[in-house]
Amino acid sequence: MELSKFLESIKRQAPGDLFLDHDTMEAFKGSVYRLMNQGDHRRIDFIMTETHWLDHGLPIYYAIPVEYRGRIFTTPELKNNKRIDGEVITINRTTDMKPYGNDRLTVVMSYTDNKIAIANNRAVVFCEHGIGYSFNNGHQSYCGSRKGRENVLAFLCQNEYVFNKNKEAFPNKLSMITGIPKMDKYVGREYPINRENPTVCISFHWDATVHPMTRSAYRFYLTELENLKKHFKVIGHGHPRILPKLEKVYERYDIETVWDFDEVLERADVYINDSSSTPYEFMFLDKPAILLNCQYYDKALSINSRFWEYADAAVQVDSKVELIDAVKLAAEDPPEQKAKRREAIKAIFSFLDGKCAERAAMGVLLTAHLYKMLKLSDEWYDKIIKDHKIKWLSEGMEGVDGILAKK
Repeated sequence: MELSKFLESIKRQAPGDLFLDHDTMEAFKGSVYRLMNQGDHRRIDFIMTETHWLDHGLPIYYAIPVEYRGRIFTTPELKNNKRIDGEVITINRTTDMKPYGNDRLTVVMSYTDNKIAIANNRAVVFCEHGIGYSFNNGHQSYCGSRKGRENVLAFLCQNEYVFNKNKEAFPNKLSMITGIPKMDKYVGREYPINRENPTVCISFHWDATVHPMTRSAYRFYLTELENLKKHFKVIGHGHPRILPKLEKVYERYDIETVWDFDEVLERADVYINDSSSTPYEFMFLDKPAILLNCQYYDKALSINSRFWEYADAAVQVDSKVELIDAVKLAAEDPPEQKAKRREAIKAIFSFLDGKCAERAAMGVLLTAHLYKMLKLSDEWYDKIIKDHKIKWLSEGMEGVDGILAKK
């Protein structure tokens, strides 16, 4: 199948450019594998330098056939992470990647890791992490930013919201709606809720000051921990960038710190959080969550799923005095709350079939194939690496088909 015809056929299936359902993946898989040819350059590298980026990236890495898996660049602290099974290269500085060249397509989960790729002149597939937030200041850490994306060949998007943000910023770059691979392993499992004696996990985002709505609400709620613990069994969690600080606070109230979010998902009946993606990942399991609002969060400014399109998927509180009653309500999980939660999950996660990692892997392989074909021509190499002006669904695809026809 010609690549342009393939893209056009699946473009018609959904509003997005690529909405990779299982049948489409199976139909195209053999063609991608066959055309990627032999040689070391066909392997695909990953950069993942924080634990939550491993959460999102490793499922994709393992969904790629082993013969196409390249190096995993990470930090010395994560080198021995038990979840990593592959060729691991530790990096302390961006220059540590120089000996490995720049001919391999690379997958990143964050702007931070993409800065490393840019410093090493690497073309990337950018897999947005979390559920895909964006704020109205165009900050480079969030989807839809025009900053720090000049080397991106394709975006893997969790949902239509993220797709639209990236397409608005880069109409000529390939974008694919793939769902959230991190959550595949939870599909089909049941998680009963202990309504009488719920285990409650309280968690906070790190205090990112790039926008008021990325701030942590911890300073408004930490003083309620003692009262919360009087009423419920409580465990503590937090974003990896703030959890060392929170752990000291949790210890003061004799609250167990749970570092692994997978363990939180298993143990908690109710999850409390302020501005992370994690409450929605918790609700993916059809468990109730509570969203902590605070004075930083402007209710007149609706800009993403948390603020405020799908905020009603969870029980919301505006001050600490509401927290105890909110936990009781969340644990009851009334039918109207379930209905709102399930509606939000369908929209945010796009696919609930457990095949998002495979879908994302096929998107990566498709991009890798196009990247290799384009590099056969100096003209196309200049467009894709130096000028970043390739039009994927018009002149770009015609150019690829022309290259294939000459082979």
